[in-house]
Amino acid sequence: MYVVFAVGVIIIAIMIVMFGFRNSMRINLKTGYWNKMLYSGPNDIDIAFAFSPIIPTTEVTIWSIDGKGYKSTAPYWANDLKWLLPQGIYLISVSRDVSLHFPGAKIISREKIN
Repeated sequence: MYVVFAVGVIIIAIMIVMFGFRNSMRINLKTGYWNKMLYSGPNDIDIAFAFSPIIPTTEVTIWSIDGKGYKSTAPYWANDLKWLLPQGIYLISVSRDVSLHFPGAKIISREKIN
């Protein structure tokens, strides 16, 4: 009986740790705002790949602080921002509120789009 209880406690503890860790890797993007995101991942990441889970249903626009842009509805060749770089800051606009699993990313502020 004590073994079953101990195993149950361990399983619950693992679920709590995993749930908390999983939520910390999600970013919430709000429509009508420039969502300022810091990407602190260890490697460069392709934007089309990083945002692929939401692109089929959400229009995404991204600007880097050096003026390069990405628009999900534009042809790939027309975008001059193709990679997110570690320690880079990006402004992201979306056509609907969405949550995205994105390790290494953090929303640091939001500014209303006029």
